[in-house]
Amino acid sequence: MSLGLEKPLIDVVLFTKSDCHLCDEARAVLDEASSLFKLNIRTKDIGSRTEWMNLYGEEVPVVFINGKKSFKFRIPPEDLKQKLLRLEMSLIRSGARQSD
Repeated sequence: MSLGLEKPLIDVVLFTKSDCHLCDEARAVLDEASSLFKLNIRTKDIGSRTEWMNLYGEEVPVVFINGKKSFKFRIPPEDLKQKLLRLEMSLIRSGARQSD
């Protein structure tokens, strides 16, 4: 029996740079989480914009989830899953309230 609740889309932006093993690890953790959550993952190379280089050059990888800076350097998989689960539940609850 389905409750008819569709998983909400969660927007994830990963700021990276070339030759960054931590960035590769971060992408792998996000890819794994995408098997559990409905993620729209976008990767942005900080080398393509001076503004991004100035903001994140010393912190990459940097992850924003639904517009909020959520991780830098490393993404502990369990921390990511917990954060995504809390956000997902919050989005489901707010969507359910809006459709009442």
